[in-house]
Amino acid sequence: MSVDDRYQWIEQLRGNPRVVDAEILPSAEPQVTVIVVPDGFRVGPEIRQDVLDVAGDLGVPLVVVPTASMPRQSDGALDHAAATELLLSSGYTFTYRPAGSTEEEVVLRTVSELIEDSLPGVAVSVTDDLASLGGDSLTALELSDRIQHTFGVTLSAVDLYGAPSLSEVAKAIREATGSRQGS
Repeated sequence: MSVDDRYQWIEQLRGNPRVVDAEILPSAEPQVTVIVVPDGFRVGPEIRQDVLDVAGDLGVPLVVVPTASMPRQSDGALDHAAATELLLSSGYTFTYRPAGSTEEEVVLRTVSELIEDSLPGVAVSVTDDLASLGGDSLTALELSDRIQHTFGVTLSAVDLYGAPSLSEVAKAIREATGSRQGS
């Protein structure tokens, strides 16, 4: 991303009425990290969606770190050390990674359908879990039913709700279908 692209991108993101301030944190990692000061409390995937709406398809993992105030130096420039510490210590980072397998694609599509009423238009990531998306036990039960119907695999609603990520749900599907096919 060129300096001009970065400047235009950040200005566009700052123009979002739900964003107070935003900065891209330079990183050696193959990811783009955006620190965002949201206007009031909003669910993590919604903040991430604001960034995705501006970023489009970056082709790399996106990490969004919401914070109450931007770590800045006295001259107004981003304080890179403080921003990096914020990234490393924040319990509220919202990563976006698209599906990388058929199982992940089906799980993401299904969860998107299940949460559409509460989070319309939010891109679901393999790094999300049901709770972070506002899902509940009924959502997990419906996901379990759809997995059973699509893959012929029974995964409990309790296990689905407790899964640390939707990627882990897809992994459980792969393991269950692989072990069944191998017998």
